[in-house]
Amino acid sequence: MINLHPLYSSSSGNSFHIESNKANILLDVGVSYKKITDSLNEIGHDIKDISAVIITHEHIDHIKGLPLLCRKNNIPIYACGKTAEYIEEDLKEKNIECNIFKTSYRTTV
Repeated sequence: MINLHPLYSSSSGNSFHIESNKANILLDVGVSYKKITDSLNEIGHDIKDISAVIITHEHIDHIKGLPLLCRKNNIPIYACGKTAEYIEEDLKEKNIECNIFKTSYRTTV
């Protein structure tokens, strides 16, 4: 079974927690690191429970909390193409190390 917990969903920030028997994933981290950790605590989780972060795209309302999350945790970050490249460059400019994995995507008709 998969549980989806919308932590934040608005033009000022987006973040969702996806929980299964085997993993806890954050989909986007568009709010502050503190808001993310507080929201996880409210649903009975800790940032240490997170096994991966998936970033849908590089708008600030989807990546705002990423720099501090990467500084404080060694959680793998997954993103496609140009989004992964943008994140890598942005974090590199801020001297932040991050485990980012560039994924591929396919479109089907």
